[in-house]
Amino acid sequence: MSRIGTILLSALPVAGVLLTPAMSQTYPVKPVRVLVSGGAGGPNDVQNRAIAQILSNSLGQPFVVENRAGAQGTLALEACARATPDGYTLCTGATNNIAYMPTLRLNLPYEPLKDFAPVAHTGFVDAGIQVHASVPVSTMDELIALAKAKPGELNWASFGANTSSFYFMESLRRTRGAEFLHVPYKTSAQSQQALIAGEVQVNLYSVGQSLPQIKAGKLKVLAVMGAKRLPFMASAPTLREAGVDLPLSTWYMQFAPAGTPKDIVLRLNGEVNKLMSSSQFVDKFLTPIGVSPPDPMTPEELGVFMKRMRDGFAEVAKAIGLKPE
Repeated sequence: MSRIGTILLSALPVAGVLLTPAMSQTYPVKPVRVLVSGGAGGPNDVQNRAIAQILSNSLGQPFVVENRAGAQGTLALEACARATPDGYTLCTGATNNIAYMPTLRLNLPYEPLKDFAPVAHTGFVDAGIQVHASVPVSTMDELIALAKAKPGELNWASFGANTSSFYFMESLRRTRGAEFLHVPYKTSAQSQQALIAGEVQVNLYSVGQSLPQIKAGKLKVLAVMGAKRLPFMASAPTLREAGVDLPLSTWYMQFAPAGTPKDIVLRLNGEVNKLMSSSQFVDKFLTPIGVSPPDPMTPEELGVFMKRMRDGFAEVAKAIGLKPE
């Protein structure tokens, strides 16, 4: 943690975006809460602590990260949706609680497209299907064959139902007949710790954060998300190359409550987009945790992106027979 703190403090402050409205010129005048929809130590937490520290330096007020783990990240988003829309409460969301849950969970305590003002996209996770070294497989086909031969004997970790790892496991069950035992944990970091310890045999997690264990031979990567192989893990095929053609990606976004003044949203959008476009920031904070920066998007473009991701997943869920619970 001390090393991370040293790196954060050495980061170059980002100059504020000067907009004409008086509110954005004076904002912020007090500390800003950032509700992170995940536990400490995961990619979502690490990247948002880096962003918060730099925004604190550049905007002159503390951006204080509060982890709201549990309930697959919905605790943070529900609190954010109910907060006063004045720019002093922000939150983070990911694929599972923005795109998946509106389709798969009944009585979701927020509506992503109505209850939030999109602030910024903060990256795609370079995640991969990882197995413990003790599992006698080296390809996705071999993993699927083993799960079919020994139904329910391989433990598959997640940080709850309707999260990315769970969705992928369920998709393999419905499309390929591969039966795993679902083992949920409170946070994604805990699910990966369980994989390293051998408590579970399979997990979907950031390859960048797992690199030390992969290089040490404790974990194996069978396939990676995204359309291209990872430059630091070129031997691992993409899902499509591995014969599994499922649309799956994990991404992060920042939000404010709906109704937050537009000039504040635009200022924050400009600040975070600067970081996502900074090779110095990306190299120090995103690449080591296996996160790729997005192309900068305006708040309006982010809204279109959210709807596209949600509608696309709804089509997939219907095709493979996933129903809300």
